Amino acid sequence: MILILLKGLIPVSLGISPLGDPKVVVDEYYTDILNANYKVAYESLLDRDKGKVTKEEYVYYMELAEEISPLKN
Repeated sequence: MILILLKGLIPVSLGISPLGDPKVVVDEYYTDILNANYKVAYESLLDRDKGKVTKEEYVYYMELAEEISPLKN
């Protein structure tokens, strides 16, 4: 349960870009996460947060987290 929470909280703490309707952005972000479209999900992050973690690091972390505790739709 803790891993599931971390998988949701860490990406949110990195910041989701306010590009359009926030609900739509968040829904699309989590849909990308659930579908393992991590490169696409990364693009939803704020530029300041992209400066803290590279796309490669983000994708690596998300793939590792998925391997440890897969999310279900």
